[in-house]
Amino acid sequence: MRSYPGVRQAVVVAREDGAGDTRLVAYFGPAGENGPRLSELHSFLRERLPDYMLPTSYVSLSALPLTPSGKVDRLALPAPEGCRPDLETPYIAPRNNVELAIAEVWQKVLKVDRVGINDNFFDLGGSSILMVQVNQQLRELLRRDIAIIQMYQYPTVGALARSLIQVQDEGSSAYEGKSRAEIRRDMMNRRRRAGQ
Repeated sequence: MRSYPGVRQAVVVAREDGAGDTRLVAYFGPAGENGPRLSELHSFLRERLPDYMLPTSYVSLSALPLTPSGKVDRLALPAPEGCRPDLETPYIAPRNNVELAIAEVWQKVLKVDRVGINDNFFDLGGSSILMVQVNQQLRELLRRDIAIIQMYQYPTVGALARSLIQVQDEGSSAYEGKSRAEIRRDMMNRRRRAGQ
């Protein structure tokens, strides 16, 4: 990260979130007034690191907090916010019930405030471990078998939905014909039953 233009200081920390998942969070101090675009920094790191080593969140700070001995004070680093990362892809809302179901599961698992149809799972902070959680929730929600490899092949909401709808034409979906409100209500009922 420090070798990327526009980054003066950087540290990556493994943080545990409220659900007990451990995620890599990158903290950096920009060089100058305008730091790098997070999407460009993420693409830069993606070209050099395997997926499991990519940070899932980025936090820009004017300066990293230091201990009296001059080292980065990791305990003073703030928790990342759950907002949608700064992506090159503009936000486009889900257009059908399958896209809506996928987007809402991603929002919950990735802890982001909104997910668009062209957003890439890994660009939003996804990892292989989180992909398994998403797969389990989608299988339960859509009441169908979804291969993990299919989710890697189609890492955006829109592409995955098209893939599922294409296969779905051979059978019926649990959400076919339901409104968005009914899908949300069903998801909330499932969470209550699961004790989440």
